[in-house]
Amino acid sequence: MVFSEMGDRKVKAYRSVLDYEWLEREKIKICPTCFATDGYYHKDQCLWCYTSCYIHQCLLVDTCPQCQSVWNWDELKNDWKCKCGWQFGETLVTKIKQEENDLSEVVARSCKLTEGKSTSLSSKSPLSDLSLSQISLLMISTALSLHNPGDSLYRLQLPLTNRKLHKLLSKSAQIYETGTSNLSYFIEWFDRFYRVEYKRFGQRKNHLQKLSLVATFRRKLEDLHLK
Repeated sequence: MVFSEMGDRKVKAYRSVLDYEWLEREKIKICPTCFATDGYYHKDQCLWCYTSCYIHQCLLVDTCPQCQSVWNWDELKNDWKCKCGWQFGETLVTKIKQEENDLSEVVARSCKLTEGKSTSLSSKSPLSDLSLSQISLLMISTALSLHNPGDSLYRLQLPLTNRKLHKLLSKSAQIYETGTSNLSYFIEWFDRFYRVEYKRFGQRKNHLQKLSLVATFRRKLEDLHLK
């Protein structure tokens, strides 16, 4: 149920080394269908950029339908109940469009979860060539750029609920499905940027350092007309 600790706020997950920042370590997200069918929590659902179920093409749920509180491990009651008594297994399914599920399919492929299973992602995504940690970093960088326009970038904030985050990440992922030469160049630039500097994003404690990196990323998106 847990990933192996690697030290320095890192874990080993699905053949990748991830910073704590790429995990939902306090909040619980579930696929209602997976939970009702299997009766247990799937740990891949704690990945930060995994916001929908690649198998059932539905939104992961992190908010109680009854009391509207966000589910977290500290307040979890026995038998998978919300603090108000709502049973996780009674949560309704919210279906999404296929293009909104593509990112979760890419993440699942990166985690090798789709081996031996059919998926609806017809063409190979440019993101498929990236590692799980690179996908996480690329998505959080893009989401921050799209969600914090202009001077508001200084806040470096993202939506708190999975529903809103999913909408933003779906928009972010679609940027990289265009297949243009600009995209190929950008992916090459990002890979170099990641290797040299950006891979330490999750370790940085200085807000201004993170701001500088996100601002550089956003300018590159704008220069290549990907944004």
